[in-house]
Amino acid sequence: MQKTNQHSGGVRGILTRTRQYNPEIGNYMEHFINERFSFTVRLSNGRIEIPMEMAHDQETMSSSISEDRIQNIAQRFQNNNPRPVLQQEPIIPTQTGKRLGFWERLLKWLGLK
Repeated sequence: MQKTNQHSGGVRGILTRTRQYNPEIGNYMEHFINERFSFTVRLSNGRIEIPMEMAHDQETMSSSISEDRIQNIAQRFQNNNPRPVLQQEPIIPTQTGKRLGFWERLLKWLGLK
């Protein structure tokens, strides 16, 4: 990949628009031309790929880029710092409606009651 400043305004404009659909998209750091002749954009928390012609269109006539295309780009964001998925403790339902004591819950959890 080759670092470039080509269509920087368009790249930044597209990033601004994509954040409406994915607020986790980080801040612009730099961008490169990749082997598919698209821009690979390095962000503060990951990367995203933007077609070169789309960045050009953003600079010259931004209204020509549909919101569907912007959403599609936002979905391609690759986060280097994903948040861990928090797991909740299972809730043990009671049959009688009364709250079970510690030992009753333990025995039920172990499958002994």
